[in-house]
Amino acid sequence: MERYQVLLEPEQRKRLERIARRQRRTLASVLRQALDVGLDALERQTDVWERREQILAKWRKEQADLPRIETDLIQEARQERDADMERVWRGEP
Repeated sequence: MERYQVLLEPEQRKRLERIARRQRRTLASVLRQALDVGLDALERQTDVWERREQILAKWRKEQADLPRIETDLIQEARQERDADMERVWRGEP
């Protein structure tokens, strides 16, 4: 083991002491365990973000390969709707 000096917030110290008392362990052993758990979580979090970046890169490539639609679909739908409404007002089928 190596020795390090770490500054803790008062609330962090209280929480560590409370856990150590409850589990009848030293504060140092609880701190080491908390650090291991935190490091594991951070490493998994990094893995998750790396995987998300890979998925996003694949999606972007797939999107770039899709053919582009040159028409304005919303405008076409509005024109069709307006034409249908006009026919209804005129009484046409």
